[in-house]
Amino acid sequence: QNTYIQKNICRLFRIDKSIYFRKNTYMYCPELAPDPNGEYILTKIPPVFRTEYCKRILNRVFAWTSDCEISERVMYFDQLLHYRVGATDDFNRKMTKMLKVKFGHDLIVKTHPRRIDNIYEEEGVNVYKYNSIPFELCCMNSTFDESVFITNISSACFMPKIIFGQDPKLVFLFNLEHKKNDKSIYD
Repeated sequence: QNTYIQKNICRLFRIDKSIYFRKNTYMYCPELAPDPNGEYILTKIPPVFRTEYCKRILNRVFAWTSDCEISERVMYFDQLLHYRVGATDDFNRKMTKMLKVKFGHDLIVKTHPRRIDNIYEEEGVNVYKYNSIPFELCCMNSTFDESVFITNISSACFMPKIIFGQDPKLVFLFNLEHKKNDKSIYD
């Protein structure tokens, strides 16, 4: 199948020699991409070091200030569930309402960057207001080793671990979302 794809790419771009795909791949966590046939060489990229020089440049580019820092211990990562068939924002609302009861002011919601509405406002939940700042910058400027990240399916929860070697506790709720009509999970 790869040969078929390679030949069609060559025809499309009028390349008269074959394309060789890289056998050596660089990854932050090669252990998460096992290669059972041993076809590829997976090389580990070391975690990004938070040097002061690097921090100064990136903080200046994205206008990071101490106000942007996340001090809450529990973070709920919003997901745009309404793009999936049968999913609504109702699950996110109910979940953050329950989390607010449990964690109070120690909870913050990190909304999805493409969300244009604030569905959490009526619940009185603290929402991270600096959405123009990449979450990777938050990870660089903060330590999340003692934090708990809760989400349905957001891959952003992996950023502190993959890029900066931090180890927050991760809680994924994707199995609960399928049971959202079961009232017992909210009790």
